[in-house]
Amino acid sequence: MNQSNQVSSGYQGLQVTGEKRYSKGYSFTTALTWSRAYDFGGHNAMYPWNTNLDRSPQDSDRALIFTVGHVWDLPLGPGKAFLKSNSAVRYLTAGWQFAGVTSFMSGTPFTPTVSNTASLNSDCCTLRPDRLEVGTRSDANRDGWFDKTAFAVPGLYQFGTSGRNILRGPGFMTADWALSKSIFFTETKKLELRWEAFNALNRTNLGNPNTGIDTSVVGLIRGLSNPMRRQQLGAHFTF
Repeated sequence: MNQSNQVSSGYQGLQVTGEKRYSKGYSFTTALTWSRAYDFGGHNAMYPWNTNLDRSPQDSDRALIFTVGHVWDLPLGPGKAFLKSNSAVRYLTAGWQFAGVTSFMSGTPFTPTVSNTASLNSDCCTLRPDRLEVGTRSDANRDGWFDKTAFAVPGLYQFGTSGRNILRGPGFMTADWALSKSIFFTETKKLELRWEAFNALNRTNLGNPNTGIDTSVVGLIRGLSNPMRRQQLGAHFTF
């Protein structure tokens, strides 16, 4: 029997969107994606004699993604619900807008590995362990994201039975928001002051854990998948 290294990739998903078009000073859009993108991790399967060990979710796959985008002209100033003064105070109260995008995502997949390939007497490829149990933990945290006892180093000259990308890392959430203020001097001259905050809630988005089951740092997370809060101020004058 001959076996080639032919592989494939694919995508299956459900996408649902909801939208409120701009009216009465605000609009918002929501989008939910439930999907699965899969491949073999490259041009060829790592184990061509058992390609099912390599067919798995793509490295960047996120099963669930929910996003909300919004624009809200704050009801302040002349013609609005609050602080309606037409005096010079309107330059302070009118023209405020709050906008942004908030995203929630499930974690990306990762593959448990064996760092020491001496049992193969070769450095041909990354060695995977034998899978004894599921490997997930109900109390997963940055100091132990998966159950290392669910995996074992394969026997001499053997490849492990564990598949690729069988576990998932931490989820992801970020809020990128902006507060702006527009000051109209004439119909054609306007100054916009803008304050932008990326990851405005300063959420700690953990990266994926160390995957080497034969290392002292197995399951530990020491990196981030997204920076902590960043802010910037800007001014834009149009005429």
